[in-house]
Amino acid sequence: MSNVLQVIVRRWESFWFPEASPLRLAICRLIMVGSQLVLFREPLGEHLMLTTGNEGFHQPQAMIRALGAVFSEAAIRAPQTLTTVYWVTIVAGVTTFLGLFTRLSAFVFAVGNWFLVAHRYSYGEKHHPEAIFCIFLLLLAFSPSGRCLSLDSWLRRSRVDAGGRPLWGVNARLTTAIWPLLIVQVLLALAYFCAGVCKLYESGPAWMNGYTLQQHIFIDAVRWDCPAGIWLAQQHELCIVLSVFAIAFELLFFLAVIFRRLVPIFLIGGVGLHLGIYMTQAAPFFQLILLYAVFIDFDRIRAALLRKREISNGAPLPEYH
Repeated sequence: MSNVLQVIVRRWESFWFPEASPLRLAICRLIMVGSQLVLFREPLGEHLMLTTGNEGFHQPQAMIRALGAVFSEAAIRAPQTLTTVYWVTIVAGVTTFLGLFTRLSAFVFAVGNWFLVAHRYSYGEKHHPEAIFCIFLLLLAFSPSGRCLSLDSWLRRSRVDAGGRPLWGVNARLTTAIWPLLIVQVLLALAYFCAGVCKLYESGPAWMNGYTLQQHIFIDAVRWDCPAGIWLAQQHELCIVLSVFAIAFELLFFLAVIFRRLVPIFLIGGVGLHLGIYMTQAAPFFQLILLYAVFIDFDRIRAALLRKREISNGAPLPEYH
């Protein structure tokens, strides 16, 4: 029995903590942080309007309630507070992207975004694309995401371990570079699975009769003026197919975490699903699409480029820090 347990423990550890280059994690850092800064940045003007248009919080979120135990609601909602948090978050995001004091910068950037999202949600309107995205931003602070493609790596590029192996750069080998990516993969699988189960729990197999999807699409399409959605809401047979696809995708997405050969199928299906939802219902799930980057094996892509370049001219790929 002890031998079996040891095998299980070793496999569990090898799944979460395989020795790998920090390249994948660093590229995901650049993608997620850059996207948050450019595409998904919390608008300061909107936060200031919420404070002036409301006498107080309607549904304070957990972070706001925790801060409320120390500070007054007026202090949390003060324009000076929001403006300070906003600009500190932006600066921390830039330094995280550049990889300067990466762990500290990533922590400040993540907490700042958590606060701003919690502040916006505390006035009653809630969405969910930000949740896993913000979790990943925080995971960057507890991972070696700055070990390559960063200023930190460039400044420490000459450091090696006792065996002479590099500790920084794409050629470093770490056992802590993959677990944040795996956590996000598992969270995505759980989120999709819960969404599929909720559909079946609330409506049963009737959710896949086509009429349910037609109704949802038509309501959102009329509300947000989506011609593609109005057209799709009139295609009953097509809605049956799409309903079955949506349920199957959500319930089976976890297979992409277990069987790597299925990753391309689920990623292509997920991108198509979310883009279709956006075109027909104006529901933006772009953060989830970007999070698919955690499934991409950038080390394998780099190795393929290296082989191609060596074959073509014999020159190795340059070392990136």
